Amino acid sequence: MDSRMLLMLMQLLGSPTSLAVLLLSFFQGSVGVGAITFTFTNRCTDTVWPGVLSGSGTPPLETTGFALSPGGSRSLYAPSGWSGRFWARSGCEFDDSGKGSCATGDCGSGQVECRGAGASPPATLAEFTLNGADGKDFYDVSLVDGYNLPMLVQASAPDCPDTGCLVDLNERCPSELRADDGRACRSACEAFGRPEYCCNGAYGNPDTCHPSQYSQLFKSACPKSYSYAYDDATSTFTCNHTDYTITFCPRSTPSSTLRFWAKIGDFDVEHELGKVKWEFKERITETEPRAARRCGVAGELEGQQWRGDGCNCGIMAGILSFPICLGNCSGDPACPAGASRIIQLVASEKDS
Repeated sequence: MDSRMLLMLMQLLGSPTSLAVLLLSFFQGSVGVGAITFTFTNRCTDTVWPGVLSGSGTPPLETTGFALSPGGSRSLYAPSGWSGRFWARSGCEFDDSGKGSCATGDCGSGQVECRGAGASPPATLAEFTLNGADGKDFYDVSLVDGYNLPMLVQASAPDCPDTGCLVDLNERCPSELRADDGRACRSACEAFGRPEYCCNGAYGNPDTCHPSQYSQLFKSACPKSYSYAYDDATSTFTCNHTDYTITFCPRSTPSSTLRFWAKIGDFDVEHELGKVKWEFKERITETEPRAARRCGVAGELEGQQWRGDGCNCGIMAGILSFPICLGNCSGDPACPAGASRIIQLVASEKDS
């Protein structure tokens, strides 16, 4: 805009302030076209400090780090084509000038704003690429850099899957992976630095780098999260242009909802996961029998079980998908293929 046009606009609008408002509205409107809303919610008992890192070649968002008190929410807006990652820092101490550091997920900036720096492992990461291949959004929750607190990613579109890690991995983290006095759990790559854990060198491709006992521990607890570098098939999700909610410590709220798969039958089942009890609320859909997956596995994960009709089947605790077997549980604990139809149910936290 040249000086003559600027002067004409000022004369028409009457003041430089009016012009500034007009220009700001114009640019905000142009950026907002096709923008995605990310809403962050803190269900943890303590304040967390979300960090934001934009990918190379994509514009930065309005902030790179902020405080989020318990029960608080904040939204950020990202343009189409944006890519980047989010995480939560915990145990932070900042002085009145905004300088300080965090016990987990620290970005090393020495400030609340991360200013282009990423999370120091271990940290649970939510990763996004908006309007990627075929115009789809790609998103995942990654434990490749370790874990510091539970996280849930939910797409607003009803046909797009949720993902995340709802389990407190710090409680079951092997001693050799524990970090920050038990407030975080390192990946095997960070802990040992060996190529077979880091998927580099001779192990730098999916044919040679396979899940380790440590990544399998992460995967069993959080089956929809990335557990190692080549865990794409069960860990990356897509959705057409929509908004997203990232919840930290999602199970700390009595209003949260859990979805899982169950064998159809006459039963009254209650599941206790940690200190939270879940009960059936409604049946959603029915589908034909399909191959069993992560079903049964009696005795896994501290013996957590479903109970109903005299049948006990241990499950793999994880996010949103809880296949359970309410038929004959003797012998192989895997759900018998074709034993009955599978229904999807919704369970919510039980009132105490």
